[in-house]
Amino acid sequence: FLVTVLPLAGAGVLLGGSLEILFIVASVALATGSLCWGFRRHRRWRVFIVLGAALTMIAVGRFLASGHYELLFVFTGAVVLAAGHLLNRYLCLTCMVCQDEPAHGGS
Repeated sequence: FLVTVLPLAGAGVLLGGSLEILFIVASVALATGSLCWGFRRHRRWRVFIVLGAALTMIAVGRFLASGHYELLFVFTGAVVLAAGHLLNRYLCLTCMVCQDEPAHGGS
């Protein structure tokens, strides 16, 4: 989400290119960790397809596109990444294996 909001707010100029890259790397790391955690529970590979598509769009927008196309690719990638989180959440909620596990370490 920050990847999308910073350029729109004009903060990229204030923060500089290296801090923007740091935000991108942090967002990617958090998204990957979150989706991996969800995968451990529901074992559905499709979340990684969505993650790959989102990361590709963000990378193309940030490093290959220019002007309005950069914003279009990065914004679309951020929306797809958010959709990946929603898919991951849905898969965790509907997972039959997850529903059979005890809540928070109870024995």
